[in-house]
Amino acid sequence: MSIKGTFIFIKKDAASRGITVTTKRQYRKLWKAIDIVLKVLTLGKNKTFMTNFTTTLGSVIAFPEGWTEAKVTESDIITLEHELKHVQQYKSLGLGSVWFGFILFSLLYLLVPLPIGLAWFRYKFERDAYATSSRTIRLYGLSRVPDVEYYVEALTGPAYFWAWPFKTQVRKWFLKNM
Repeated sequence: MSIKGTFIFIKKDAASRGITVTTKRQYRKLWKAIDIVLKVLTLGKNKTFMTNFTTTLGSVIAFPEGWTEAKVTESDIITLEHELKHVQQYKSLGLGSVWFGFILFSLLYLLVPLPIGLAWFRYKFERDAYATSSRTIRLYGLSRVPDVEYYVEALTGPAYFWAWPFKTQVRKWFLKNM
């Protein structure tokens, strides 16, 4: 199956489970408000939320504004599976309810135990979603190799609001689990 065909297959499967895959052009005001808050909280270091980050709220997965399904890549397949993992996490926390789980997920993700530096749940949720990358690569026979250093930098830097400060610990976890 082609890259685009694989993406469409995953997207259709997601839709059959009530999950919408779109771009940040839809609900733009909401995404722009989140973008502004992130810029303020990271002192301007997270500048690419609208253009580089795929984000999931409840059962809506939104790719960056300029993204188009016509130019789908292996990275998009990996990203979609990452975001679908978040929907699965919401459902688990919400005892089957995506939106109830999203509320609980958000509180844990943003506040426990601290909002910056020691955000263990943010680290755990993102780490587990990134771990789906290696499974996705194997499952669909993709040529891309998981980049452990990318995951380390993402989880210890402004992309995830400095979720976890221990780079060595993060690296060891990924090397062991991927």
